[in-house]
Order: sequence, then structure tokens, then C-alpha cells
Amino acid sequence: MTLAEAKIILGIDSQEDAFDAFEEQLFALKQFFVKKPILQTTFRAKLKKLIQLQDALAVFEIDFKQPAKVIELNPINAIEFSSVFKEVQLLKNNLKLAINRSNNPFEIKEYVERLLELATNYYRCWKINATFDTSAVILSKEPDPMELLAAIQAANSSGINTFEELAENLNQQNAAISVLLIEAARCSMIYEKEKGWMKS
Repeated sequence: MTLAEAKIILGIDSQEDAFDAFEEQLFALKQFFVKKPILQTTFRAKLKKLIQLQDALAVFEIDFKQPAKVIELNPINAIEFSSVFKEVQLLKNNLKLAINRSNNPFEIKEYVERLLELATNYYRCWKINATFDTSAVILSKEPDPMELLAAIQAANSSGINTFEELAENLNQQNAAISVLLIEAARCSMIYEKEKGWMKS
């Protein structure tokens, strides 16, 4: 990358402004990663921007240390949706806190990669063998976690605990099942779209 290209990416005229411009753009990227629904296409585009910023800063001989070790996630194999929800929420919150705390683009990239991996695991778990009415599904809108948790608890109270049991009770007409079905439909659609996107 040339000096001129680095200045364009950072949006600066003077070399002295490089780090401040980097921090400002990094803050905006971090806000995106912690606040937006986790989708491969949008997150990968922002990761490219993060790498560009890092490369631009390197032109000014400002470098960051590579993280000592990569965070590893274990696959989620629970069959009960309450367990999946709790495990994913905890890990997701921890990863988002780590993104917020870090100013190292190498670290942030690793945290975002793990966030994407976690989300893919979550979508896979919710992919149940059923035909959905997708008219109420908005892929880019995550459900309110408290509303989803309340629906999970209500379903558990009526004896529906696993993804298989949810698939068997699709015809129940109650608010909790409706919330869970919208989430299952959203996750199933995202999982299928992202499988196709990753193959291309």
C-alpha cells in the first residue's frame, strides 16, 4: 500500500493525524460488531475494512502485536434450546466485551471470527426440520433476548424443551411457540444462506 492510498483510507492529509483517524474509524467498526445482528456478509465486509485500516497504519510504521493465542470455541451440541440460548448469550457477551476493550486490530479480528463461528453454531442448532411461514421473519433483526428467554421458559413449562419437541409442536397456537418458531425460521434461513455464501 502506498502512502497516498493509506492517507485516503484513513481520510487524512497529514501523517500526524494517522493514529487519531485510525482510532476514530476503529471505534465505529467496534460499535458495528457489538450492536449489529451477526451475519457473515456484513461482518466480513467490515473485517475487510478493519484489515485495510491496519495496513494503512502500517505504512506509517505503527504496528500492533499479534495475539499470543487464538480463542477456541467448542461446538454447541445441546439439544435443549434453553441450554443453547444461555451458552450462546454468555459467550457472545464475553466476545463483545473483549471487542469493546481492545484497540488491537489483530485481536479484534480474532474476536469477530469467533463471534461469527458462534453465530453459525447457534443458527445450526435452531435449524429444525419443519416448513415455516417466513412472512414475519426479518433476517437482520435479532429478537429481544429477554422476550426470547421468556418464550423459552414458557415452552419449557409446557413440556417443550428440545428442538425436536419444538418441531413436533408447530401447530400449537400460543405466543411462546410463535416467538420460538420465528427464531427457528430466522436461524434456518440465515444458516442456509450462509452455507451458500461460504461455498461461493
